[in-house]
Amino acid sequence: MKEDFHTFIVTRFSIFDPRVKSTRLSRLPVDEYKNILFSDDRLSAKFETFEKITVLSILAQTNPNFTFLIYAGVALPDRRKQLLENIVEQCTQAKLKYVESFRQMRCDYTQKISTYAGPYFCARLDDDDGLSPYFVELLQLYKNTNADVITFSQGQLIGIENGKFKHGKQISKPFTSAGLTSINKPIYSLGHHRRVKNKFNCIIDDTPEMFFQFCGKYCDTNREFVEGYE
Repeated sequence: MKEDFHTFIVTRFSIFDPRVKSTRLSRLPVDEYKNILFSDDRLSAKFETFEKITVLSILAQTNPNFTFLIYAGVALPDRRKQLLENIVEQCTQAKLKYVESFRQMRCDYTQKISTYAGPYFCARLDDDDGLSPYFVELLQLYKNTNADVITFSQGQLIGIENGKFKHGKQISKPFTSAGLTSINKPIYSLGHHRRVKNKFNCIIDDTPEMFFQFCGKYCDTNREFVEGYE
C-alpha cells in the first residue's frame, strides 16, 4: 500500500495585479479596482471570512499531512499584514508569502512543490470558502488512481446575518474552484477550473458537504445566499 500523499492547499488573499482580469473586481478601472480591493469595508469582511471559514476548516482537518500556502498582496496595508500573520500563526502547517503578482505566486508555489520529493495532491481554495474536515483524509482514496484531477461536487452555501454565520442550501457544483485538486501537478497550471474536464482525466466525487462557499457583498462571483431546506 502506498504511503499517504502530501497535500498542498493554495489560497490567494487580496493580490493586486491589474494585468490579470480573472475576477469582476479586476476588470474595473485600475484605480477603482485598487481602492475597492484594499478598502476597510472589504478587508474587514475578507478577514472575517478567511479566519472563521477558511482557516477554521483547515485547522479542523483530520489528516494533518498537508501544507497550507497563503499568498497575499504585498500592497496590503501594514496593519492588515500584522493581522493576517496573527491569523496564519494558528496553523503550524501554514506558510504565508507576500507577492506582487499572480505570476510571482505561481512561480513560488510551483518551486515549493517541485522540491517535495514524494507524490502529492494540490488543491485550490478561495479566501472565503472552506473545506470538509475530512478533505485531506478522503483525498487519500485516490492515491492509486491514474486520474489528473479530483473534483468534489457536493457542498453547501454559507451566509452571514447580524454578524453570525449560517449554513444555507446544499449545492451540487462539480468543477467548482473550492477544493479542486490535481495529482502530482500544480493546480493553477491546469487553467480555468471549469475547463479542466476538457483537457484532463477527472474524477467526480459525490461525497456530501465537502466544501463550503460563502455568499456576500464581496464574493467575487456575486453568489447569492439561499436558505437551506428542512
